[in-house]
Formats: sequence, C-alpha cells, structure tokens
Amino acid sequence: MIAKHAKVATPTVYATFGTKAAIVGEMIARLEAEADRDRWGSRIQEEPDPRRKLGLYASFLRKLYSNGRDMWAAAINAASDPAVVELQNHGERESREWLAPIIASLDEAGELAAHLTRDQAIDRAWMLSALELYFRGTTGLGWTDDQYESWLAEILGQQLTRQGA
Repeated sequence: MIAKHAKVATPTVYATFGTKAAIVGEMIARLEAEADRDRWGSRIQEEPDPRRKLGLYASFLRKLYSNGRDMWAAAINAASDPAVVELQNHGERESREWLAPIIASLDEAGELAAHLTRDQAIDRAWMLSALELYFRGTTGLGWTDDQYESWLAEILGQQLTRQGA
C-alpha cells in the first residue's frame, strides 16, 4: 500500500526503511507529529477541569485516528509480524501512561467514580479509546469523526466519573 501510494516499487520501501516494524513505526511517528501530540498533551495537562480533560483526550484521538485512517488500517493488518506486535505493545503502554495523569486529576478532584481505583479507570479508558473501536464506529457504523469524538467523550464520562456512574 505504501509503495503504491508513493508510486515506487515495494523493494524500494523496504530498502528505505528496512523491516515492516520500522515502516509501521515511522508511519505512527509521522501520524503523531501531524496530530501535534505534544501540543495536545500540554493542552490536556494544563486544563484545570478534570472532566474537560476527558473531552480533550477524545478530541486528540479523533484527530490522531482520522488523519491517518489508511495508515492505521495498514498498521493493524501488519500485526501478525512479531516486531510489529512489540511496537503495538509499546504504543499501548504509552497510551496508558498518557491516561494516568488524566485519571489522577479526576481522582484528586473527587470526580472519579467511587467504585473504581485509578488502575481500573485507566483500564476502562484504555479499552474505550482503542483504535479498533474508532474503526467500528466510523467504518462499521458509518459514524462521522464528530460522532465518534462525541461518543468517546460521553462514554468516558459515564464510565469514569461520579456523575456518570
């Protein structure tokens, strides 16, 4: 797919990047840069309202996922490669690290659902923000990116906050 999009031969892509994992890693790094991951991280961190942080997180994921829909699909399809699986595991750990301060802010503000520990809340938020759910909503159900973002913000609030529980 990359070779076709770039209008080069497949061996040229491998000669440039090396392994399938290196190709997927570069694709993900570019998508994160295009989505301005660092700016979103700062914006979420600086937001004083812990509930609003959940909405900003949903907005960031919408931008990240929608900007590279074809590349994300290619990354999912390459998941049979053990090196790509390790790359995926690394990304999942990073996602959980991103969520930890958001959940901590809910807890510190007394907004975290009483029946959840921080780790349980991170688990739920991580599961709900999975790339596969973005594709199920937008491709499988025909949702717009706006609908996905609204759904994610709403479901995170319902699952993680006192008022949502």
